[in-house]
Amino acid sequence: MFVKEDTRQLARIVKIDNLLPIPKADRLEIAVVQGWECVVQKGTYQIGDEALYFEIDAAIPLDSPIFADFDKQYLRVKKDEGNAKEYAVIKTIRLRGALSQGLLISRATYAGTGAAGNSVGTNVTNALDVLKYVSPEEARLYTNTSLQLDDKQSKKLVWRLRAWLVNGIVSDGLQPFPHGHVKSEEERVQNQFEEYTAMAKAGETAELSIKLDGESSTFYTELDSAKIGVAQRNYSLRTDDVLYTRWQSLRVYLADWVRCIARRRSGADCDTPRWKKGFLAQSVPLVAYFTRENLAYKIALFNDTNDLPFAKGKKLAIQGEMVGPDFNRNADGAKTNCFYMYRTFVNGNMRLLPEQARQVADALGVKYIPVMDANFALPPTIKEVMALADGPGHFDQTRLREGLVMKNNVTGKSFKIISNKWLEKKEKKEA
Repeated sequence: MFVKEDTRQLARIVKIDNLLPIPKADRLEIAVVQGWECVVQKGTYQIGDEALYFEIDAAIPLDSPIFADFDKQYLRVKKDEGNAKEYAVIKTIRLRGALSQGLLISRATYAGTGAAGNSVGTNVTNALDVLKYVSPEEARLYTNTSLQLDDKQSKKLVWRLRAWLVNGIVSDGLQPFPHGHVKSEEERVQNQFEEYTAMAKAGETAELSIKLDGESSTFYTELDSAKIGVAQRNYSLRTDDVLYTRWQSLRVYLADWVRCIARRRSGADCDTPRWKKGFLAQSVPLVAYFTRENLAYKIALFNDTNDLPFAKGKKLAIQGEMVGPDFNRNADGAKTNCFYMYRTFVNGNMRLLPEQARQVADALGVKYIPVMDANFALPPTIKEVMALADGPGHFDQTRLREGLVMKNNVTGKSFKIISNKWLEKKEKKEA
């Protein structure tokens, strides 16, 4: 699935920081861009040259001018079921044994595109119509057809028909992400090269924890009403049941068939639609966990009675990873559904420090993310940090962990450190 990206800079102008040789490779070398390494043709770049960099997960229109003289047999091409357009999806690969993460395009090649004339650091994702590719497992976290369709989808009759059918019906129980709260998107450490380097030079420490591979979840206090709610990565979830009339059930059923037929005609998989008598909140695993653990009561009680100086009188939101059989195909092998808190906010967007977040977890009686080192001394280079990411999973030692998360003990700023071994295994599985 392809989605419009509002936070990640999937395409940007960069400067070549270094060039490294590849053993036994006469025509290839590694170009270093901040913390990323890309395999390029030898002699294409000099240190200090400007280039156009596409990050992994970037989906570039195959008819883009930058591919005019490109050998397309080396591209991973996928078709968007919404508009039948083909995109080149950038993924982690190995060339002559060297890891390559991203795609570099020379200044001369992108001179005639929307990226031309921009300075280093400029985000040109939207200027080049670059989208983000998400796996089938992640796709549902980005899909809510009861909300307004984007321009790309609205041009297609099939999607307009589906939107018309479900208009005014709860359908999937998704609502806009709560106002004033922060989504759980984490920035990769490679994209924060300068900030990380400054932290390391200043001798700052960080909480180093294991990154669990489940579903990001937020349990929050609404800023205007103080009502406690639950959200997944991009949407808030209804926590009350809504029964349909027979006419509404028929409309939802027909809408699901419209989507299913469109997906199958584009070559994608789709489960056979089922008749729905309504939206039953407890059928959603995240809502069921929220209710079973009585989190609404616990968070409301904390808001009213806590005497922690940094949270007293403020409205709490906690974020974490849901793992277990009902989340992300249980990638980590957890035996039961469970929530592991990794970040805390008060009054919407005021992020607490790691030590404060651990105090909140203790007060609420919820599990905290597995911490490897609460006062981790930062290595001088990102390459050393990346070497730490590989390792066994938390629940099943035979599985690779997704990586680590580093949270600054001074500012609370955090980065994710994704394991390259985990990425390569994931890419092979998807391919």
